Amino acid sequence: MVSRLVAVSFVCVLFACAPVEEPLPTEAEMESHMQIMAEEFVSAWNAGDAAALATQFHPEGRRVNSDVQAVWFGRQEIEDGFAMMLAADNPYDGSTLSAEVSSTKALAPGLFISSGEWQLIDATGEQLRLGFFANTVVIEDGKAYLMQESAGEYTPPN
Repeated sequence: MVSRLVAVSFVCVLFACAPVEEPLPTEAEMESHMQIMAEEFVSAWNAGDAAALATQFHPEGRRVNSDVQAVWFGRQEIEDGFAMMLAADNPYDGSTLSAEVSSTKALAPGLFISSGEWQLIDATGEQLRLGFFANTVVIEDGKAYLMQESAGEYTPPN
């Protein structure tokens, strides 16, 4: 009887201590996170708010963009980069960003990628730039952050 009690206790402890595998993000979760992130990112850009743009990124996030020669690492460098891009002497000052997410794919628990298109309109209403993005997104404590933003410009065919 004692050996049976020990065996049952051992099995209970074993399963209680076993790590619980987190599920992959669902399509609905990814779409919800991306809708919120896209709205916040676009709003921050259109307001010229570099600090708000930087908060969209994970503290260890990075930004890779075809318009910038360097990779920006971490929130402070990302904020400084956006501040430079949105400064009054830069063509992006007063520009309007729009973005549309076209797909998401779960990679691991709390991690997914998203892709889509973006467009910048300058202060006079002319198209400034047009391109695609493919972003890696991490979910921590229920909030999604850009771990890596990768955006590039393209020229539509005639």
